[in-house]
Amino acid sequence: MLAEISFAAYLWHWPVLLVAEQLVREPLSTPVRLALVALTLVLAWATTRWVENPVRFGGVVRAARPRAVLVASAAAIALVAVPAVSALVAFERVVAVTVATAGPAQPTTTAPGRLCVGAEALDPDADCVDGPYTTLVPNPLGARGPISMLHDLGCANRVREPGFLFCEFGDTSSTIDVALVGDSKAMKMFPAMERLAIENGWRLVVYAKGGCAYRLPDARTGDPTCAEFREQLTAELDQPGAWDLIVTMGASFDDPVSEDEVAAVRDAWQPLRDNGVPIAVIRDNPWAGDDPRGCVLDNLDDLAVCDLDRETALRPDAQVIAARGLDDVIAIDLSDFYCTEAVCPMAIGGVLVYRDAGHVNDEYTRTLAPYIAPRLERLAPELFSGR
Repeated sequence: MLAEISFAAYLWHWPVLLVAEQLVREPLSTPVRLALVALTLVLAWATTRWVENPVRFGGVVRAARPRAVLVASAAAIALVAVPAVSALVAFERVVAVTVATAGPAQPTTTAPGRLCVGAEALDPDADCVDGPYTTLVPNPLGARGPISMLHDLGCANRVREPGFLFCEFGDTSSTIDVALVGDSKAMKMFPAMERLAIENGWRLVVYAKGGCAYRLPDARTGDPTCAEFREQLTAELDQPGAWDLIVTMGASFDDPVSEDEVAAVRDAWQPLRDNGVPIAVIRDNPWAGDDPRGCVLDNLDDLAVCDLDRETALRPDAQVIAARGLDDVIAIDLSDFYCTEAVCPMAIGGVLVYRDAGHVNDEYTRTLAPYIAPRLERLAPELFSGR
């Protein structure tokens, strides 16, 4: 049986795989790959049974009228040509992306200086050259993996995952204790915060859970495990003298922020403020639409097509609003390192900004560290006294 359909399976397997990868745009899981194998075998059997065998063994060719032979031949050609063309188109796309993302990142002009990397391309004082870039980092064809590396490390809870995971980073023996707290948006800020912890000798503890920003339960949270996580988190944070700084970040939303939501955020913060702990809120990054990576893949020759309207992409942030008027809470707005005055580009300084609609790539977040540091230093200068 397998020997009989082997040639048809050979023709079908590659286009089936490529089309699936383009539709899903995620690493294909083992069950999905097995399903694709089954689909390939079914298509191969059908092609062999109703196209190849009737033509090969002459029943159709000898007995059928010329018109029937023509129709059968056209169908056979289509069944072979369609997957072949699909494979060719997909292959050409892979080649285009590979060419666009391969090779060393070097300016192709004679302008002096090094290329800007990530956020510094939007820094008017940065001593670097803003392109042109011969690479994109990370490669848009690469597997995206989990939303955060913290999941792989066993250091952060996913949405609807019970339990209370956390980990320490930086100098774990340091007397300077900093906590990074929030949902998946805080997880994505981890690369920048870890960089600062290493550079400044902090002990950084990450408390994060998908879909569970650090505020009291509200109508936005449909995760039954969130309340338990917040309860344990509050017990960890509400310890007099335990923390030198709390950094928090959470998802923003389209609709206006209500007074009740702002009050809930401030209520969650109040025990920390009573203990004299400064709080830094990092404003949420812009939202990038339904399929930012797909737009990048389709427009590698002109990424400006994928630019986001700044006003639309930046949503109201409840925690930023709650920070207003509080002396011991600051809001760190990095919007000018995601956007120009009018638009938010998909790639900045040779780095792809967005992993998906709501999350940035770790490679870009890491380049934001130098712009977070001075803002934190104004709030808590003692954390930087060793520099």
